[in-house]
Amino acid sequence: MDSEFRRIVSHLEQTRLPRRAGETLTAWLERIDQPTAPPLDRAALREIVALHYAHWFEPNGLDTPQRATLQRQVQAWLDAEALPSGKANARVTAR
Repeated sequence: MDSEFRRIVSHLEQTRLPRRAGETLTAWLERIDQPTAPPLDRAALREIVALHYAHWFEPNGLDTPQRATLQRQVQAWLDAEALPSGKANARVTAR
């Protein structure tokens, strides 16, 4: 089972700092959200991580609408990351 969240992980590892072996997603996201880098949309990332974890760790994973939500939220987050730095706070979480 793969998760769309891996696209965000790949993006952040290329643009921020690589994730350390054994580092939780939450700890890594906190570590890479540094004052010297453009701010991360933590609220959106928390929602996406929650869906990612449900996809991976819940016995039945995500149902079809939840999976579609994960896909939309990942794409919306990546699209917002591509905006010029001054517009990062104008992100809209896709639901």
